Amino acid sequence: MILKNAKIMDDTFTLVDACLSTDGEKIAEIAPELHGDEEIDLSGCVIVPGFVDIHIHACVGADTCDASTAGLAKMAAHLVTKGVTSFCPTTMTVSHEEIEDALASVKACMDDRPFGAAIMGVNMEGPYISINKKGAQKGEYVKNPDWEEFKRFYDGCGGIIKLVDIAPECEGADEFIKKASKLCTVSIAHTDADYDQAKHAFNIGITHATHLYNAMSGMTHRSPGCSWRCI
Repeated sequence: MILKNAKIMDDTFTLVDACLSTDGEKIAEIAPELHGDEEIDLSGCVIVPGFVDIHIHACVGADTCDASTAGLAKMAAHLVTKGVTSFCPTTMTVSHEEIEDALASVKACMDDRPFGAAIMGVNMEGPYISINKKGAQKGEYVKNPDWEEFKRFYDGCGGIIKLVDIAPECEGADEFIKKASKLCTVSIAHTDADYDQAKHAFNIGITHATHLYNAMSGMTHRSPGCSWRCI
């Protein structure tokens, strides 16, 4: 198949006019002009790589914490129509049992491989966050980082947790960050940490920030805060 007359970003991140040919599911060639038996004119369109959504709780009436494989399949089918080719269903700060059920449903859905965007694993947002920055998360389930609990979650779902959020100022955070960062990405989130606490957390294993500036200690002239350290 030849996709003709589209805008394509080149290796200098400049949009240029080009044609693209495919061979099955792979890009075969990109050139100023291509011809073939099957051609689609994409004049006025931009061809981009598929989007990867690593933080999505819900869409089209389905929520990750519903623990429904049918709901997850519905999300996957919808997201691919929006250019999202892979995603990480994201849990909320809910009960231990609800998190377990959600992880099990995502694992089952990954094994079944429904039509649509591919599920790459779980983003676990909470419960190891600051009660002072919980935002829309359920306060009754907020708790200090618990490495042993997290390891049970991780092993129980076959290691599909790809990202976990943490407030590094909370008791138990250092052990959690050091150990969990060997299994998945650990992200700073929903945190009241100051600049020095955030700096320490990055030094021992945090490599990501969740919704930067939002639900984080802010920046002032005398206290740079977590947000400043993240940037």
